[in-house]
Amino acid sequence: MKKRIFVNWQISSLFFSFSLFLIPLVSSAQQPRYFAVSLVNENDSPSLTTIQAAKDVGCNAVALTIQWGTIEGKISRILKSENGQNYNVWKQYDDQINLATSLGDESRNQYCCQHRG
Repeated sequence: MKKRIFVNWQISSLFFSFSLFLIPLVSSAQQPRYFAVSLVNENDSPSLTTIQAAKDVGCNAVALTIQWGTIEGKISRILKSENGQNYNVWKQYDDQINLATSLGDESRNQYCCQHRG
């Protein structure tokens, strides 16, 4: 009888150990995975072809850096003096976001940046 308890204990510990290994695999398979292209936006080129090319090779996310100087700083003042006070300093970012959302999955597009304030 003592031998049988020992065998049951080994089987129990084996199943427990296996479940510790298997649970992270199952839970990680349920988490969404993102492969992103990152745009730093250091110039006035919107890089729309880069976003399209990234989608073509399997990227499912876009990370944008918004240069605040372009929106509310010296660069903004220069752009407005060159192009008129009604110049849309958000145009580059708007174009990038519109392309990224048009290429993406509709269920994820709701999380896209839509508020600038």
